[in-house]
This record gives sequence, structure tokens and C-alpha cells, in this order.
Amino acid sequence: YLLTHDENLDHYSRSSQTISDLELNRVGNVRFQFSHDRIRQACLSMVNDEQLALINFRAGKFKLKNYSPSEIEEEIFLIANHLNMGSQFIKEKEDVESAVEINFRAGKKAMDSTAYDSAITYFSKGKQFLNFNDHYRQLYDFCLQGAACKYQTGQYAEAENDLNELYAISQTRLDKLEVLMLKVYMYTSNEEKEKAVESGRTGFRLYGLYMPKNKAAIMMIVFKDIIKARWILRGKRMDRLPDRPVMKDAEQRRFLEFALAVSPPIYQYDQNLFAWDVMKMVSYSLKYGNNGVASFGYIGYGMILAQGFADYKAGKKLADIG
Repeated sequence: YLLTHDENLDHYSRSSQTISDLELNRVGNVRFQFSHDRIRQACLSMVNDEQLALINFRAGKFKLKNYSPSEIEEEIFLIANHLNMGSQFIKEKEDVESAVEINFRAGKKAMDSTAYDSAITYFSKGKQFLNFNDHYRQLYDFCLQGAACKYQTGQYAEAENDLNELYAISQTRLDKLEVLMLKVYMYTSNEEKEKAVESGRTGFRLYGLYMPKNKAAIMMIVFKDIIKARWILRGKRMDRLPDRPVMKDAEQRRFLEFALAVSPPIYQYDQNLFAWDVMKMVSYSLKYGNNGVASFGYIGYGMILAQGFADYKAGKKLADIG
């Protein structure tokens, strides 16, 4: 009723009436499967739910102990399913840590394969062993990835609620920014530009930048930023902008990426505010250095100089840099 994936052992078992435990141990890590699914179902019907849960728990532990890293990665979903089906027996610290890690890995792998519903299940199963007091970083990652999957499957209300709760308990400015960035993407894809802009407004405020609401204030700040940028770049060649120092701080890079993420809904909402966003990106790049996003700001700066100040020569140079 059982077949082995090892051809040599399979041949030996067919030619021998009995195989001793000693002989089986010499073979090493051998995998078996039922010769037919009906046989597997018949065997499973002979055990109760608690016994089945224990079998799954032991199967998951066995594979984690005996499989190579590549084999674990190959069967990550199956191992996660084993542990989840036997979760009532997960009590020891080592078992809890294994269940958390495997579920997160399975969730990420499912997410990368766009199997978002499966990913939601794995993230949900994994985070049940955690609390924010003792496992803040792990639980934060579980919640953020789970919300991203919900948004990808159109569960906008649930995703929004999860992100609001996560933002309220986020402990660092960067963690709050990550939540807001996901909200910007979600609102933008759902054509809720007003909500996206408000999330942008909250994100800028985290870094001491207050997004103005009336046109006069917006244009005054844009004009000031243009004067400041021109002063910083006085006597310098535009084509040397890419040679400026690279932005090294990870949080600074992420903030600039946030400013880029919020730019499409801002442009749809108010083009004057879009100019404000662009100039903040330029100011940030001139102050802290370049990164992959800086080129967008330079191009936008060139557009403003060309359209607002008829400085087409500078606008073209900035566009060429981008």
C-alpha cells in the first residue's frame, strides 16, 4: 500500500518479504506515499481528529529535523500545513518559533506567487502565537504582509482596518511610514485619491513637512524651494547632478520612495500640490544625496522651470539627467 520515492529501496522492498528497522535506517531519509489516494483516505478515516492533529504535528517536526534546507523550502507549504493542522500540540518554545518562521516563509512564498488567499491563511496562522509586547517586529511584519494580501484580493475594508490598527501601535517613524505607503498604494488602486493624499499628508507630517491646503500657500512654498534649489546649484553644471553623493540612510531613501508613491494621486488631486511634492523631493535629494528616486524629482523640477519660468534650457538639461 506504500510506495517509496527512492527507486533502490522500492526495488529492494518488492524483492524482499520483510525489511528490518536496521536496514531501513541505513537507507537514510526516504519518503513514502500511499499507492492510491483512496487508501490514504481509508487510513485517515480510522483515526480521530486529535490523533490526526498529532500525526500532522509529528510529521511537520520530523521534516524540519531531517530535511535539508532546500528540501524544506521545496515543501514549505506542506510543512506549514502539517504544523497548522497540529497547532494544538505546539506548546514548547522551539516548536512555537518553528511554526512562526515556517508560516511566515510560506506566506511570503505564496504572496510572491500571487496566491494571496493562501498567503493570508499562513500569515493568520503564524501570528496567533505572537503578541506585540514580546514579538513586536515579527507581529508587525505578519500584520503588514497580511494587509497587503487582503488589499490585493479586493478586501479593502478589512485591509484598511488592519492598517489603521497597525499604524496606531507602530513604534517607529519608519514603521508608520510603511503602513502609510501601503495605504497610498491601496487607495490609489481603488481610485480613492482623496484618501491617498491624506495618507501622504500624514506621512509628510511624520518628517516635519506640512502639506498646505490652499493654492497661495502651496505656490509660496514651491517658489521658496525653487529659489533654495537654484542657490544650492549656483555655478554648478546640471549634468553633474548625478555625481552628487549617494543617499546612504535607509529611512531617508524610504521617505523619498514614499514621496514618489504619493505623487500620482497628488497629481490627480491638485497639480499645484504635485509641484510642492516634486520640490520636496528635490530639496531632500539636494540635502541628503541621490538615490534611484531622485531622478523623478529632477525631471519634475525641470518641468516646473520650463512651464512656470520659461527656462527651457535648464528644463531640458534636468530632463536629460533623469
